[in-house]
Amino acid sequence: MSFIFIEESTFTREFKKLQRNYPSLPEDFKILKTVLCNNPTAKNASKHAATLYQNEQTFIIKIRMMCRSLRGRSLRVIYCYNGERIEFVFLEIYYKGKKENEDTKRIENFLQNKK
Repeated sequence: MSFIFIEESTFTREFKKLQRNYPSLPEDFKILKTVLCNNPTAKNASKHAATLYQNEQTFIIKIRMMCRSLRGRSLRVIYCYNGERIEFVFLEIYYKGKKENEDTKRIENFLQNKK
């Protein structure tokens, strides 16, 4: 099964900013993609993932991403998984120490534009 990975432009900008401070980020992100291919909806991920929105085929999920440069701490990644098209759209990435919660307006805008 082949998955499609798409990055929103705001995600790409945030990723590049974080990459300056955390050099292991590109390799860590590849590992996350592999994990998501095995468990796209992050079921049974206990405290490491939370479903923010769900309908028949679309899931918006916040997941913790391990980052070796952070030494034991993690980043948060918000993504949309569409089971019908078998695609992931990465919406947001942030470090919990600098930003408390996800950008709910960005998620709402994405869902509105998607319809």
